[in-house]
Amino acid sequence: MDILGRDCIGGAGADMQFKAPVIPNDQLKGQFKVANKRMLSDEKRGILTIEVVIHNQKEEEVFSAQTNVFMLV
Repeated sequence: MDILGRDCIGGAGADMQFKAPVIPNDQLKGQFKVANKRMLSDEKRGILTIEVVIHNQKEEEVFSAQTNVFMLV
């Protein structure tokens, strides 16, 4: 799954939390939200802060993360 496309040029860390077990045949759905964006001084790149939340078929949150990625502008 390529969510960010070719403009993503690297990661700058992630804070991940596994909140509940995932077992075979679980159905997972994810939500991705751009929580912040910041232009770098060269004005050719920026940093996106992305929040991720994954739920199972029972609507239980099984995973969450916040990650920063470098993007071409």
